[in-house]
Amino acid sequence: TDLGEGFLSLGSMLKSDTLVTLAFKHPYGFNNFDTIGLDCARNIAKMLDQPNQHNHIKTATFADFEFVSSDAVAEISKALSAHPQLEKLGLDWSTGVGRQGSVALGNVLEGWKNPNLRDLSLWYQDGFDDEGLHALVAGMRNCCNITSLRLGWNSITTNGCRLLSTLFQSDNFCLKKLNLNYANIDGYCAADLATALENLCSL
Repeated sequence: TDLGEGFLSLGSMLKSDTLVTLAFKHPYGFNNFDTIGLDCARNIAKMLDQPNQHNHIKTATFADFEFVSSDAVAEISKALSAHPQLEKLGLDWSTGVGRQGSVALGNVLEGWKNPNLRDLSLWYQDGFDDEGLHALVAGMRNCCNITSLRLGWNSITTNGCRLLSTLFQSDNFCLKKLNLNYANIDGYCAADLATALENLCSL
């Protein structure tokens, strides 16, 4: 993940219309690589902005990073806005994303035209709050092909669960898999979600 300008040496591979997956993963044991800073995020954005990729990349995942700033998320999100063809998007980031990053990502999902997204995984240990979730829900409502949703380590409250409940009750939202591991869900949240789960006969 310490990309620098080195990724440019990958040259034609990044311009290939047969490249369908970009995956970034923290290599355990190298703690100086566990952060995506602003410069690194800008290089990732350049990578996602290679000419032929706008129609061909199907999967983009970021796994096991300890810290990603909200500014870095905004840079990467801006680049993702050109990829409505993505079928899988996974962001497994522990700290730093915050509300600003969640709103930036939500705006991208909401702005996609004819999105193909089917698998969305957001794993923020310091969590997104209800306001961040509000933007994400607006984006997910636009991505009605989502069949797998993973929201973990978040800081949503009962109000946030009500947002999810409303989303799940919409007729064009047909989840097959839902994972809320380590979410801050109490009895009130569970009651609100239970109402929506009755509508998810595809689950």
